[in-house]
Amino acid sequence: MIFCFVLGKIAVDAFSYSKSCRKWNSTLVQFPKDKEESLSQLKLLYPELKNNPVFLTTYGKALAFGENYSEAVIVLEKAVNRLPNSTTYIELGKSYEAAGFPEKALESWQYAGFMVPPRFTPLYLKMKLHFKNGEYGKAKEYAEQLLKKKIKIENPEIDRMKKEATEILNF
Repeated sequence: MIFCFVLGKIAVDAFSYSKSCRKWNSTLVQFPKDKEESLSQLKLLYPELKNNPVFLTTYGKALAFGENYSEAVIVLEKAVNRLPNSTTYIELGKSYEAAGFPEKALESWQYAGFMVPPRFTPLYLKMKLHFKNGEYGKAKEYAEQLLKKKIKIENPEIDRMKKEATEILNF
């Protein structure tokens, strides 16, 4: 009898979780059309999906896109605690910067760079932040590192980053 009850509870929970995941997917499809409604739907899904690091990263990025940086920081911090990865650390750093915590942003980008050393984005973001804050010496150091970095896969985004690094070096 207890076995049947436990099995039934697991089935109900699995169905509920699956339903939440489908709602999450449809909400992301609607995000470009109605950002505010999508954010409210994601907020409703949060209690059910709060332990899913992919959901947390997605929700945090959506909050940042909606300029809710303080909330984004909280959600993205939970995401990196559940599953640390360079992409989430990059997004966390962007939210820290926008929320007015440049030192925490630099720290997040440092972690992202340690996790995937070939990535250009962490160096680029650190370079841009130092330049924006008038720390031209540090910005030039990061620009030099970025320009020396070996490209594994050519893409226009890296070309843009290298162009900006060259401009900072020539500033």
